[in-house]
Amino acid sequence: MMTKSEQTTTRPVEQVFLRLPGRACYFSMAGVNRGFTVALSICCLVAFVQPAPAAPVAADSKTFSGVTPAVFACVKAASKKEHDTEYVSSDGNKGQAVTKVFLVGTVTLDFDLDPAASTIRYTIESKPGIVSANNIWEGTQETIDRCKQR
Repeated sequence: MMTKSEQTTTRPVEQVFLRLPGRACYFSMAGVNRGFTVALSICCLVAFVQPAPAAPVAADSKTFSGVTPAVFACVKAASKKEHDTEYVSSDGNKGQAVTKVFLVGTVTLDFDLDPAASTIRYTIESKPGIVSANNIWEGTQETIDRCKQR
């Protein structure tokens, strides 16, 4: 004999199908313990709030002009303060800028500063699918412009 908490539903079959990015949840409530159904539903919903994996990116690069070593130092400081961006470099002129965005993912850019030409070239190494290259380039240009005015 089943206890009250173990009783199954006696309603006609209720089928539930939930499609989420990268996941599909399908189950029937007929003959399923109600607690298990709720747990399965929560499991599927938790999958929905997880960040999307980083999408592979074709090499997308942009060169910005008027970037002196002083402007670049300002860009690095502003990026760190505003977005917690880490610039990783062995010589200071080439390396990676890594920005981890909560619930979105990580944006990784390669950078190559040419002090003699006062240019910097950024190349998108990886980014979440939700972030467009245009968003990255617009934000970078805004930061560079602010630093040039200082």
